[in-house]
Formats: sequence, C-alpha cells, structure tokens
Amino acid sequence: MAYQQLWVALTVGVKQVSERIGARLLFSASEVSDTIREFFATCTDESPWLAADLQGIPRIGPATYDALSHPPVLVVSGTEDRLIRPTDAADVGRFYGRGVEWVQGGSHMLMYDAEAPLLADWIAQELKRVLALGTV
Repeated sequence: MAYQQLWVALTVGVKQVSERIGARLLFSASEVSDTIREFFATCTDESPWLAADLQGIPRIGPATYDALSHPPVLVVSGTEDRLIRPTDAADVGRFYGRGVEWVQGGSHMLMYDAEAPLLADWIAQELKRVLALGTV
C-alpha cells in the first residue's frame, strides 16, 4: 500500500494520495486530523531525486563522508516510520560514521509528532555539543 501510494505521488502528484492512507503511513495515525489535512494541503510534488533513488539510479556526489571537511550529521528516525526501513536508516548512519538516534514511537514525519519540540531541542543541543567538540 505504501509503495502504491508513493507511485501515485510520483506519477500523478501528491494531491492524489489518499489522506487516510497518508495519515497511516506518514504520521502513524489511524484518523485524518486537521493537522494532517493542513499538511497535505500545503504539499508539493515529490523531488525527482526520490524517483531516481527508488529506481536505484546513483546520484552524483561524494562516495564517502569526511567528518573533517563536511558538516556534522545526525541520523534520526522514528521507530514507527512506515516508509523508511530500519535497515536503510542504519545504512545511512553507517555512511556518516554514526548510529541512528531512534525516536520511540516516532513516525516518518517526526516534525509533526507530539514530541517534535522536545526532539528539536535535543537535536539543537546535540549539534551544539558536537560543534563545540569539533567532532562528529
């Protein structure tokens, strides 16, 4: 169901995605709330990079991450993310030489979850700490 709706978003546009299915996939919600309706009303179509990624087309860019010359990166994922597999999140964490910071009960749309302000504060503090140390 997730990939069928993703296909809809990529081929005919995000406005054609079922809000009900989107609520379950993106927000881990069983009902469509006003917040979810507002989110979908402001959505634009997906990036062409996503379509390329899903087809396995490699991007042009660095093959490795150098913590000394690149900005620090935090890899954060929700345990209830229904679109990104935990193994894929872990692969991203390994690429950046970090683990994944798992948000218990977090959805794909972490910034809309009830704990979003706490998560944003934690991310800001972690980046501050990492920048002060000069390490990733």
